[in-house]
Amino acid sequence: MDELRWIDNGRVYKKISLHQDNKQRIFYESVRLFSFDELSLLLHKAGIKIISTYGNYLGEAYSADTPRMIFIGVKD
Repeated sequence: MDELRWIDNGRVYKKISLHQDNKQRIFYESVRLFSFDELSLLLHKAGIKIISTYGNYLGEAYSADTPRMIFIGVKD
């Protein structure tokens, strides 16, 4: 398996190549990147009240340098 990732125009792109039995299968993935403010606004517009945010799966505080942007919220 080979994986290639890159960021361009606010999106993360991924190309995954699987090699098995002299055959190759290629898959592509594209995910939109959101800023903290963009995602907060979208959640607010959807009627979701943000309770807390985290920067990783260990529950550490979110910052611009953390690997994740995790929101915990409830629907109003």
